[in-house]
Amino acid sequence: MVLKKAIRVIKIDSTQKRVYEDYIPAERTLDSLQEAVSGVVEGEKIAGLITIAVKFEHGDSLYVHDEGLYHFKEGFTVNGINQAFFAGNGIITGTDDEGEIVSTKMSLEEVESFVDFKYEADPESHAKCEVTAFTTVEELLAAREATQRGPATPR
Repeated sequence: MVLKKAIRVIKIDSTQKRVYEDYIPAERTLDSLQEAVSGVVEGEKIAGLITIAVKFEHGDSLYVHDEGLYHFKEGFTVNGINQAFFAGNGIITGTDDEGEIVSTKMSLEEVESFVDFKYEADPESHAKCEVTAFTTVEELLAAREATQRGPATPR
């Protein structure tokens, strides 16, 4: 039996408000993703039902809890992509040409630059989100900067 090597991921922990690099076993990918987005609310463990929230064009994906808005008060937004509130934790992985989960291509610094932690966002904002894909991190950061500037003012 040949063991696959560990997969490098970036985890977004809303409770501790931190973004960090970690490794998950390649043999238990689904279990590891579900564990990463699960959490504890009032002493009860909330199982991690995963969904892809953001698919980056270079192959990385952001996974979040599919029912996070029903369970978690803490969460985050991904500035520059959309202003949707993702309740709970997140995890970023890569994907190869066959659709298998592989190590993320993003750096920890890149992810830290566009994650903004929030508390109890309006669930209605989640329902209206649009997902936008970017080819490069530079495009994402440029879009974020444009969003922060707001609409152009007429002369």
